Amino acid sequence: MKIQMIGLLTVLVSLSACKKDIENNELVVARDDKNLEIIEECYAVYSQRDTVFLHLKIANKQQVSGTLQYKFYEKDRNIGVFKGIIKGDSLIANYTFISEGITSSRELVFLKKGDAYLEGYGEIIEKNSGKVSFKNHKELKFDDSMLLSKTDCQ
Repeated sequence: MKIQMIGLLTVLVSLSACKKDIENNELVVARDDKNLEIIEECYAVYSQRDTVFLHLKIANKQQVSGTLQYKFYEKDRNIGVFKGIIKGDSLIANYTFISEGITSSRELVFLKKGDAYLEGYGEIIEKNSGKVSFKNHKELKFDDSMLLSKTDCQ
């Protein structure tokens, strides 16, 4: 019982020491053990029947991870996690998701445009491991019809 109480107390003290500042729809979390600054941002596009929601966690303005959900009308929804990097105005990541009960992996590329992101599309190749990647990043197309605008992370 004492060990459980000490563990609970340690968790509570750690959580209370975590400083959070909300500025411009960004959640800045206090630095962790590696002295990383973590920023959370969310982007979404909502149409009459479709929704795409992107939740980013950016460490030191370069490393990125998060979740991505696609809910398209009369299609299977797909929900997953990604991990990658921010390179200039591009977010490049590996996305692992579940659709129709099957786990798959593919590359994502988003282009930052002001306070929004555009998803990249182009010719793909499948590697031996089953991972789908873009053949050539320089030939990707970014369509304004699916502009993911900055939103609250709720």
